[in-house]
Amino acid sequence: SQYQITLFDLPQVEAIDLEFDYPAYTLLEDYQEEESGDMIVPEGTVVDFRVTFNKPVREALVMFSGAVLDDNEGQEEMAPYQNIELSLIENNVGRGQFTVTRDGVYQITAKDFDDLESINPLDYFIRAIEDAPPELALQRPGSDQDVMPLEEVVIEVTASDDYGLSKFALNYSVV
Repeated sequence: SQYQITLFDLPQVEAIDLEFDYPAYTLLEDYQEEESGDMIVPEGTVVDFRVTFNKPVREALVMFSGAVLDDNEGQEEMAPYQNIELSLIENNVGRGQFTVTRDGVYQITAKDFDDLESINPLDYFIRAIEDAPPELALQRPGSDQDVMPLEEVVIEVTASDDYGLSKFALNYSVV
């Protein structure tokens, strides 16, 4: 007996190229990362996807889900983002964009012209780095002081921020 076997090549992701447009407050230059998928970026970063598939596809989707919460015994939080339909600029390349506001997970699925769909898409992780407030520390004087009306008081303050300081001002009043 002879049998004919037909093989189907399911659509799958071959490469994910990411372009990061960092928020102005970071003073970071925009950055491109090729063949990655996972991202660790400051909150407010605009991410451009360029996804290359192994074959021509009719539609492609970025599906988001929540990050797993450690303190809830493996429960997932609500999906932090709306799903994105990638626009196909070539038969096998899709583009999309979203802004990072919080942690999450995403998968990319596609459907080809024969209605074959991706199976078991990989999980890619989004880590949003919060912008920490500036930190100030009064170095001198180290405690309350009684001073004479014309006596000088030396003040020393250190200031720091995770992305740098653009302005530092001292406001004071004399009683």
